[in-house]
Formats: sequence, C-alpha cells, structure tokens
Amino acid sequence: AVFNILNVLAAARYEMAVVMPARDEESADLVRGALVISVIMGVLSFGAVHVFAQSTRLAERLPGLPDVAWIAALLAVLAGSQVVLQQWLLRRKRFGAVARAKVVQAVGITVATVGLGYFGVTSGLELGYLIGWTGFTLATAWWVFGREPLTGSFDRARSLTALSAYKEWPLVNTWPALINAMASGMATFYM
Repeated sequence: AVFNILNVLAAARYEMAVVMPARDEESADLVRGALVISVIMGVLSFGAVHVFAQSTRLAERLPGLPDVAWIAALLAVLAGSQVVLQQWLLRRKRFGAVARAKVVQAVGITVATVGLGYFGVTSGLELGYLIGWTGFTLATAWWVFGREPLTGSFDRARSLTALSAYKEWPLVNTWPALINAMASGMATFYM
C-alpha cells in the first residue's frame, strides 16, 4: 500500500512526458533529469515512511512499518527509474522489450514472494516485490543502455531545461494519480 502511493511520485510524473519532445536529445535529457528525481524521491520516501511509521497510532497498528521503510524507498527509486526508462523504450518503439521486461517482473515477484513465504522469511512479501522490481528495472535498463542508448550525455543544465519545459506534466497529472493511489491504499491502513 505504501509503495503504490510512492510509485505515483517516484519520477514526479515526468515519465509521461518522455515521448513528447520532437528530438531524441531533448527526450534523453528529460529521462536523465527524471532519473535524478527518482533517486531524490527515494531518499525523501525513506524519510517520509520512517516518520509516518513513527506516529503513535500507526506504530501500534503496523509495528513492522519502520523496518521496511528502506524497502519502500528502494522500490520508489526502482519504480521511478524503470517507468522513465520504459517510456524511452516506448518512444523508440521497442514494444517487445517492454513486454519481456514486464514478464520478468511478474515472474520475479511471484516466484520470490511465494518462495520467501514458503520459507517463512520475515517481510517476504516486501522483499519479493523488491526482487521483482529489481529484475524489472535491470531488464529495462539492459534494453535501454545495451540496445537503445540515450542520445548525448548527461548535462545538468540541459536536463533542467527539459524538466522545466515539461513541468506541466507533474503539475497536472500528479494530484489525480496521487488521490487515486491514496484512496485505494489508505483502505489498507484504515483496516
């Protein structure tokens, strides 16, 4: 439930803009900027989940939440990175690569969570998700960096310019997606 909320914010919704630029260079700058945002959001997610989990009422009801704050934060980084790189692959019309990476994710999560649950591993569900998302992100990154590399090189100024040029995407898309994720995720916390 925590991850589903963080997943919306992981790349600040810039992933939706990756296919928009007319030039690949500008799109690649947008991807690089969104990847940096994903790492920043992961760090912020760790702090937010940790503080959120320390509230008295939640600490009583969800005593294990502080223990998995690092997993939620790492999942946010992986999800943000994966979705941005996936949009690059979609821009490059690598639909088969995206489909294969999704199979890696589904198999990874299923095998890991069932296996960890079978062996009674504490936090097996969370670790299974982490394993699946790690595989998903690595498979997507392998396709991007091995077969469809980003054009140009990282340039902070160009990335900031690209992020600024497409800032309406996060402003318009974040709130509805966040409200939707919270509506479904908060039911878990309430129960």
